[in-house]
Amino acid sequence: MSLRRFARIIKGYLGPQAAAQIGTDHIRALHKLGYLPIKILALAEGTEYKLRIPSVVIYNTKPEFYWVTNYLETIFSTIIWGPCTSAT
Repeated sequence: MSLRRFARIIKGYLGPQAAAQIGTDHIRALHKLGYLPIKILALAEGTEYKLRIPSVVIYNTKPEFYWVTNYLETIFSTIIWGPCTSAT
């Protein structure tokens, strides 16, 4: 996805003022870095565990990209929530 397309999508979702505040510099910097600066720890598939124990933990490995973990957490939550709540 191009930065121009990303900016257009964000503007459509949040409006022009919020899109202007968010900008695209953070996405450009991540692309320039060339990799996702994260570490993911997860329980093996099929592992039984108690309530209040996270099955997946996402760590940020570069402070300037603190926002990446929140982006990924949102995506993970929407994908994983369904199977986790209905697989019993």
